[in-house]
Amino acid sequence: MIGSQEADVRGQSPPAGAPYQPQHGNPPSFAPPPQSAALPTTTAVPPPMASSFPVYNSMSESNSSPPTEGTLNDLPGYSRKSLVEAYLLAISPLGLIGAHHFYLRRYYWGILYFCTIGLFGCGYLIDWFRLPFLVREANAKITTYGQIGENKNKKSLTDAYVLWFPFGLFGFHHYYLGNYVWGLAFTLTIGLFGIGWLIDGIQMSRLVNNANQRLQGINRSDKSVAVSYMLGVTPPVGIVGAHHYYLNRPVWGVTYTFTLGLLGVGYVSDWFRMPCLVKRAKAAEAGILLEKKYVDDAYILWFPFGLIGFHHFYLGRPIWGFLYLFTLGLLGLGWFIDVFRIPFLVKEFNEKHEQQLNAISTNYSSNASRISGMDNFPSGGQQTPATVEVAHPGAYNPTAPQGPAMPGPMPGLYPQAPYNINSPLYQQYPGEYDNPGFYQNPAPYPVGPGLEHPPAVLPPFAVQPPAYTESGDSHQRQATDNPPPYEASSDSAVGVNKN
Repeated sequence: MIGSQEADVRGQSPPAGAPYQPQHGNPPSFAPPPQSAALPTTTAVPPPMASSFPVYNSMSESNSSPPTEGTLNDLPGYSRKSLVEAYLLAISPLGLIGAHHFYLRRYYWGILYFCTIGLFGCGYLIDWFRLPFLVREANAKITTYGQIGENKNKKSLTDAYVLWFPFGLFGFHHYYLGNYVWGLAFTLTIGLFGIGWLIDGIQMSRLVNNANQRLQGINRSDKSVAVSYMLGVTPPVGIVGAHHYYLNRPVWGVTYTFTLGLLGVGYVSDWFRMPCLVKRAKAAEAGILLEKKYVDDAYILWFPFGLIGFHHFYLGRPIWGFLYLFTLGLLGLGWFIDVFRIPFLVKEFNEKHEQQLNAISTNYSSNASRISGMDNFPSGGQQTPATVEVAHPGAYNPTAPQGPAMPGPMPGLYPQAPYNINSPLYQQYPGEYDNPGFYQNPAPYPVGPGLEHPPAVLPPFAVQPPAYTESGDSHQRQATDNPPPYEASSDSAVGVNKN
């Protein structure tokens, strides 16, 4: 009925001079002045709005505040959730299969509870205490017109802890936070043999914050001491150098993988120097430290693999490294002496590397200055362009001294018959160019049997102007063109006499 009335109204036009009737709840302040009789009336009427609930315009100053809570109840499919109803579903046996999560539009959680019987009952019991927060969060995610706000995918600390116990041993909390590599590692190693699972319980807040920052587009690879200890202390993982891979030290990781943590010596030593390793990794990511060597790294490589020159390879001394490799550290004597001179070797490498970096920086600065022309700037701050004159051979230069004028065209530019016998064409077709009639009616090019004659193309040098013929009036034109003969005048004779 309402639709038919709106259709009837849509096809009609208001009578002339009728007062303005605001439609669809528009405030009277926006009403235009009454139409005058002189102005023509329009037949177009704005169509009615499709929705019957109040319109919220975020760009309007009068409606700058969001709709009230009562407005959300009128939105179809996005009504506010009740805490009582959520508790009825959560406390009942249906809560074991995630009925309250489905009710709160947490469908992934509902499927997870359905497949794991409420996370083996642990999540089912914890939800009794955190259900008010879940209902409040579900209602907060709803904005006008049932649209979900930007906090839809925001990670919750309580959700992370619910997944951490007990399914964190299989990496469920890492999958929830978007750390899929860590989740797979926890799945294959049962939470890094329980050690990583315990450490994650301590650093869960940091993991949640990092996940939310990634959702906001802030990708910050901040290395953590806790994660490094989790990887370094776990026996199977730390022995193969997992913490070195995490700290972007792939060479050390490969060394630990093939030597089983330097036969356990490096694995145990890393327990005590882990904070220093994390600090160096952060400095390397920031570009503060580049290819700098450390005394503790050199000593860890010296024992026991210094007998085959590991510390020399680390310090950029490959010749000494191969010498130790084939002589077992100079029969152990050089290996024993190196324990006292390792600090000096490390200092020597760092100084040499710093000098190389300074030289490269100096050369780069000088080249950049030379290219940009900064050295040629005068004190005024403007560069004076240099004028370079290039003399092209044969180019006309009005300032250069001129020689005698050359009469007529340059010789050789327009060849005349007979053609030069040294020409390649003359040598290719001997005798053809000696015939004076060739220039008027050239003979066709010789072709082989079975081939069609190519089109007659006249060589450019053979094109000659028509022959000169002497006409009857040529003598008259020649006589008129020539100047009159010289005759001595009377003035010139008088002038001679005067002189």
